[in-house]
Amino acid sequence: DAAELPIAEYDELNLNDAVAAVKELEDPADIRAIIAYEEAHKNRQRLVSAAQTRVAEIAQEVVGLS
Repeated sequence: DAAELPIAEYDELNLNDAVAAVKELEDPADIRAIIAYEEAHKNRQRLVSAAQTRVAEIAQEVVGLS
């Protein structure tokens, strides 16, 4: 449900604003929730790709690769 997502008023955001908001998230679980919601509802591939990239960036930060 969009109301449970970590980005306020997610359904109201256009693609560019949604991508920018996802890039600000720090918790991989929050980002995965966005990916799951996006795949089930809007399926905007550019946003899904940006979210997956963000999860990878966080993983690299955690293991000290960045």
